[in-house]
Amino acid sequence: MQSNISLKIDIREQDSYENNDTYQNAYELTPGQTLTGIGIEARNDEDWFKITVDHTCSLIGSISNNSGLLRYNVYNSNLTQLSSVYYGVTTTGKHVITLTPGTYYIKLYEYTPNRGINYMQSNISFTLDIEDEDFDFFATLGNQYNGLSCNDPVNPVNGNFTYENTDVSIPTISEALEFNRFYNSRSVYSGPLGKGWQHNYNSFLIFNGDDSIQVLYPDGHSTLFSYNDSIYTAQDGCFETLDDNGDGTYTLLFKDQIKYIYNADGKMTQIVDRNNNTTNLQYDANSLLTCVIEPTGRSLQFTYDQDNRISQITDPAQGTVQLTYDGSGNLASVQGSNGGSTIYSYGTCGLETITDPEGNTVVDNTYDTLSRVVEQRDGEGNTTSFTYDVDNQQTTMQDAMGYAVTFEYNDDYMITGMLYPESVSENRVYDSDNNITAATDKNSNTTTYTYDSMGNVLTKTDPSPLGYTTATTYDSLNNPVKITDAAGYATDFTYDNKGNLLTMSREVSEETATISYTYNAYGQVASITDANGNVGIMTYDQYGNLESISDPMGNTTSYTYDILGRKLTITTSRGNESGADPEDYTYTYSYDVAGNLLSVTDPLGNETSYTYNLNNNLTNITDPRLNTVLTTYNDNDNIASITDALGNDIIYTYDANGNLASITDRNSNVTQYEYDFLERLLETTYPDGSSETLILDGNGNILTLTDRKGNTSEYEYDVLNRLTLVTDAMGNETS
Repeated sequence: MQSNISLKIDIREQDSYENNDTYQNAYELTPGQTLTGIGIEARNDEDWFKITVDHTCSLIGSISNNSGLLRYNVYNSNLTQLSSVYYGVTTTGKHVITLTPGTYYIKLYEYTPNRGINYMQSNISFTLDIEDEDFDFFATLGNQYNGLSCNDPVNPVNGNFTYENTDVSIPTISEALEFNRFYNSRSVYSGPLGKGWQHNYNSFLIFNGDDSIQVLYPDGHSTLFSYNDSIYTAQDGCFETLDDNGDGTYTLLFKDQIKYIYNADGKMTQIVDRNNNTTNLQYDANSLLTCVIEPTGRSLQFTYDQDNRISQITDPAQGTVQLTYDGSGNLASVQGSNGGSTIYSYGTCGLETITDPEGNTVVDNTYDTLSRVVEQRDGEGNTTSFTYDVDNQQTTMQDAMGYAVTFEYNDDYMITGMLYPESVSENRVYDSDNNITAATDKNSNTTTYTYDSMGNVLTKTDPSPLGYTTATTYDSLNNPVKITDAAGYATDFTYDNKGNLLTMSREVSEETATISYTYNAYGQVASITDANGNVGIMTYDQYGNLESISDPMGNTTSYTYDILGRKLTITTSRGNESGADPEDYTYTYSYDVAGNLLSVTDPLGNETSYTYNLNNNLTNITDPRLNTVLTTYNDNDNIASITDALGNDIIYTYDANGNLASITDRNSNVTQYEYDFLERLLETTYPDGSSETLILDGNGNILTLTDRKGNTSEYEYDVLNRLTLVTDAMGNETS
């Protein structure tokens, strides 16, 4: 939610708030206020304001029609300065800080280098926005919906830490029946998973007093739909539509024709795909989600603790995920069906550590006083640091190897530039919907894009001097119906009324090749006919798993599955021939409670078995002759060693960024690897001391390759990164 306080600043000696020139006399602001006639003079005038907030929120200061030198400072109740922004002549923009519950002071004054000169040339409009961080755009930056994150992952704009994990996933005829958790350190929303957490079935509507509706999406981001003349209109950059169905329910329609249905209380009750396969959500009398039923009838069941937080998730095979919470109501642990637990710990600013089931602390965050991640350590103790320069809208990330990249962003908090060492950079330009209209790569080549009103790419124009353009047109369901390449060749697509692809036709020389598809009642592909008329047939079991596939020659391979969609048997085509015994041609599979493959048994009864650690990493492979290969891992889950059946070891080491640094073979021979600041391989040093070196351009294309004998080959590329010329060590050219 957002409240605005507008401050109209005039150039005058006296104003009605003139006695607020000290913090003791600060004028108290309230949401929704508009103050006019605030005097800012050149000499000694300081206007102080006070604001009290009762929950964590964002304070956004923005200035327009500026023609002065304005300084905007924010202090806490102890008068410790939290931020200071200088707006120079003609400068506009936003400055955002996070406020936790408490009282704050705001000081506005003219920054005048020469105290005798008044630099205020005309009136200035300065606005303070107070945004609740559970549902506002800024707080949800870092989710997949809104842009770019880095490291593990941290949003470089506002420093929020985001995390997601899938606890259950079962394939269906439609969307997977799964349980996904999403965390956002800047969110103060406290729901069925505790503060900051959201899950994929917890989308809901918030009905505002002005008839607008805020939609909270499964991943935690939100969008405001304004209301006018019976129509809901989304904010820029959102391509969903929201409709009032007239019966107390609402439909949120996505570009891919997925629908979320909400009841009159704003609870999501159904997820409907384009083929009308429906997932139903059921609630108890307390409006707690108790069951999610996928289209074929399998379900996830939810159990709650006394504080209405999810404590158990039960899958169709009665496997369970257990969740516990700490004394503050934060999600403390999640125990998977294999018995391994992931542990979460928190500080005042959010999630600080994540400890995996093997006991490794794989993420360790340090936050600053503005709730931004400033350091992050991985399982091996390697540290990545973040430095924020809000005034210049830049954030610098220094990785564990000491390499730095600076992210630049615009007033909409979208990344516009990435500055790397050695003057390498990338840049982006956006339209009002935050679609990328121009992208400049690390070689300074710019690709441009245009879009329709739904955010679909209409044209893509390659960098100069080629300037090739690919054009795409779409139908009303956002499916591409024609793609025309730079040479003028077109690929045409047709669809049924549900949006399922029926035909794909491609111009080849002067002929057209067409591939066609048919579907069953659930929208699954039933047959594929290629350009030569050859037909492949597919059938499915009751849960939507592929049951058989027949090639154009009539050879059929068949499959069976358990209730969780895990493959139990494969019977090859020979086992499906008339008179054959299928068991003689059947491979059998088994799984542990976590869904890891435990064994494969061939038609002759030979078994290969597998074991895993609590992180579900493969640790042992035992073949039918009982030979065993052992694998160990470091604290970042990278392979540390492989021991064969004879006891010979291969050892792996990694640099601080997780790149493979060396391999020591079973004879103790060491091969080493070195990388550049973009983590690209530059040099390989072999056990005999010889080396192979690469020089790369900004896009990773090989410019020169020097082999182990010292011979150097050179490579050239066009702006599309296509190889155009190779010159070998003898000067011979191949184009």
